[in-house]
Amino acid sequence: MTRSNGWGLCCQQPELGKASKYLKYRRKFAEYVGDFKQAQADLHTKQANIQQQLKDEHHFRKMPKQEVERWIKKVEEKLAHAQHVEDNVGLGKYLFRSCLEKLVDESTQAMKEVHAEGHFPASLIINDPSTIVVSLPTTELVGAANVREEIYQYLMGDDVGLIIVY
Repeated sequence: MTRSNGWGLCCQQPELGKASKYLKYRRKFAEYVGDFKQAQADLHTKQANIQQQLKDEHHFRKMPKQEVERWIKKVEEKLAHAQHVEDNVGLGKYLFRSCLEKLVDESTQAMKEVHAEGHFPASLIINDPSTIVVSLPTTELVGAANVREEIYQYLMGDDVGLIIVY
């Protein structure tokens, strides 16, 4: 059915099938964006947890493992790219929404992959190989066995509540 808009131009009523297809597409795009935002938040959280764990484990003459440093660098790159994608979604910079949908989906998958790689079963740090450990020559303690036995007896007994070794 056509109708005139007053200027002699005709406008067609949208067909019900096209409208439902459009709404389905919009809903799917919203799901892609929601999945994207969830992956981005998960990656931010995992990065913060790893950074805190590194901070907690870091000691003098220790350094992060190379695999941890590489993972952190990947995370920073993926999150920077995700921010770029998010900016493009907000601005609607792409001519075809399908191109934007593809970009969002690819970025989501990349963030999920990096998130999965961020599993480090052992410690995140290792000894710093640049520090050289030198063992110092020590003299033998005289009477150490007797003192050690005496301290042990006090520890096992009930009479002493505190031992200070000087």
